[in-house]
Amino acid sequence: MAAALVGSKVKLPGAVGLLRNVVGLVLSKEVLNEAAKVAGDKLKNINSEAMAKQNYLTATLTRFRMDLDRGEEEQVFLRSVK
Repeated sequence: MAAALVGSKVKLPGAVGLLRNVVGLVLSKEVLNEAAKVAGDKLKNINSEAMAKQNYLTATLTRFRMDLDRGEEEQVFLRSVK
């Protein structure tokens, strides 16, 4: 899932990079993108539950993350290679 979230152009250090390389060999890019999509759906559910419970800190932070992801998808925000 990290490969789908970060992209294949970014080299991850140590064990995380090794794990991503192994997972990348086993799973296709479509499967990794689907896993990232499920994570996004889970984030939406957490945001909805937080709003229903009037937990405004969690709602604000999850909404912020959702907005960052949307900005990256629309290429308004670009992820740094660092």
